[in-house]
Amino acid sequence: MIREDEKLEFKREVSDSIIKEVIAFANTKGGTIIVGYNDDGSLYGLTDAKKDVDRISNKLHDSIEPNVDFLVNLKIQNEEGKDIII
Repeated sequence: MIREDEKLEFKREVSDSIIKEVIAFANTKGGTIIVGYNDDGSLYGLTDAKKDVDRISNKLHDSIEPNVDFLVNLKIQNEEGKDIII
């Protein structure tokens, strides 16, 4: 099982805390956020990953100045039959 560290953060679902994580990673050497995992590293999955990608993209675009869209790559991945966002 993978674990969180200074370059990896798990989020169970889309929330405003993603903004803080993106800013922190942008101000350091980068990192990866996986949405759809519990803090303990267990798979949770997302109900509507496509909608969640749009929500994340909009939150980032509307909340961070200067714009960091070019630093962020959002992709949906299926693991064990459940969608997650990396």
